[in-house]
Amino acid sequence: MEELIDNNVTDPNSAAQDYPFGPSLAINTYLVEPELDAIGNATGYYTLATPQTGVNQEQVINTSGGVTAMNIAAAGNLSDKFYVGASFSFEWLNYERIQTFKESDNTGNTTNNFNYFTAEEFLRTESAGVNLKLGMIYKPIEQLRIGLALHTPTFHSMEDVYNTTITTDLEGYAGSGTLKQSSEDLLGQYGQYAYSFNSPWRFMGGVAYVIREVKDVTKQRGFISADIEFTDYGGGKFTDDNGSDYYFDDVNSIINSEYKNAINVRVGGELKFNTIMVRAGFGYYGNPYEDPELDGARMNISGGLGYRNKGKFIDLTYVHQILNDGFYPYRLSDNYFAPVDMSGSVGSLMLTVGFKF
Repeated sequence: MEELIDNNVTDPNSAAQDYPFGPSLAINTYLVEPELDAIGNATGYYTLATPQTGVNQEQVINTSGGVTAMNIAAAGNLSDKFYVGASFSFEWLNYERIQTFKESDNTGNTTNNFNYFTAEEFLRTESAGVNLKLGMIYKPIEQLRIGLALHTPTFHSMEDVYNTTITTDLEGYAGSGTLKQSSEDLLGQYGQYAYSFNSPWRFMGGVAYVIREVKDVTKQRGFISADIEFTDYGGGKFTDDNGSDYYFDDVNSIINSEYKNAINVRVGGELKFNTIMVRAGFGYYGNPYEDPELDGARMNISGGLGYRNKGKFIDLTYVHQILNDGFYPYRLSDNYFAPVDMSGSVGSLMLTVGFKF
């Protein structure tokens, strides 16, 4: 509704056809109605939802996907004191999200022309990307390593496939039962959009101390390490593949204003008992949001066991993640909207098996 008002849409037919991923669906399922003058032009819009008496809001988001990477790497050293390395990475991303937002009447009134509506958004994103990682390590003494690393942005070529469906129950206002319409009904297909995205630069530094460093690795007893990472989350940038960046100019401006620099810190250690290793680690990932109401910081606590012997290795690790985040189900330009504060923890168990030839 706000989009129609902001764009001064006075033609009801335009309102019902030209916004197939939002207002048009609400118009055609009678969730939003136009206020018409004597000659049939829309002078405004109103909703049959009941915000003046309060509504119940619910949101469910289901996501799935993954990233596949292939790396080409090279490394060298000078007098076993100065080490350099680089890797060129190809990445393929697949991501799918189904997001359902529901508002329902909380008054119990069955004759006020509003029971509930749901808006379901489907999105599938596929991308191919490349990046370069550069690093160096300096070893002033046998036991000590000092490292620096630079990760370039990942340059993604992306494509979205998407669809929106609105379902309304208006208690008989426009006929009995529910009304339903999707973007596919109006367009004859799902929406498709190709664009590019460059992720932020990342800069890292670290230090490690090896316990009982000797050339005979069977006599090494472990290490302690710490590293710090700087990421400018506001530096991500979208571009239109067709050269029409007027929309992404606004998106990039919002990214730059809503996100900030963050510092990530990781510390860990390993103790080695001949072929058996015991590990522990802690990571703190800083809040990337400018909004003081949002706290996206998270912490990882991990522990694990490892086995190494004659070219075979097995690693078992448990990671416990403690996280905070915020989410806006929608945004309004003229009215108050509040973020959803999210907090909780997630546990992950990972097993790695390898063989060296």
